[in-house]
Amino acid sequence: GLNANFLVAGQQRSFVMMAPPATFSGPRPLFVGFNGTSENGTRFANRADLADFAAAGFIVLAPSSVGNGMFWPIWDGMRPPGSEGGANKDLAYFDTLVTCVAAHYEVDKKRIYVGGHSAGGIFTNKVLRARSQLIAGAIVGSGVFDLTSDGTEATPSPLLAIVTWGGDNDRYAGTTPGGITVPDFT
Repeated sequence: GLNANFLVAGQQRSFVMMAPPATFSGPRPLFVGFNGTSENGTRFANRADLADFAAAGFIVLAPSSVGNGMFWPIWDGMRPPGSEGGANKDLAYFDTLVTCVAAHYEVDKKRIYVGGHSAGGIFTNKVLRARSQLIAGAIVGSGVFDLTSDGTEATPSPLLAIVTWGGDNDRYAGTTPGGITVPDFT
């Protein structure tokens, strides 16, 4: 269900958690799904049918964004060159959520997956690049890869990523709901 007032990096955060049915035992895979623009964790969990992951034996987390981003304000997933490695409250949120859930549930640490759509896809790319040693795989839906570096030159650990995009004519340029101008990208 919904968990609120989860304090991380000085921010009150919320998330939806779904546990697998009791018929599943032993270490369980974990899936963390990141909401897109104009959503929160609850709406994304419903729209993306994340309960199906829980029914299949996954522990599921759907954290809600709070507008920490620099370019796209939903998640802090895109940063200009030179600022990629700075403190990131959303990465701290991800790290704390995974650690907290693993302290209360048997998480299979070799089967931690992330995914998201649009702004959540952008942040999924950020997590993949910054935490590749922890992640087994990902589903990135219409998430920009540009400017998602973690600021290191380290080679990411091998993992499986499924990437989808809206097609050759799927592009965006303009001003975000937070008033930030986004360059044209496809």
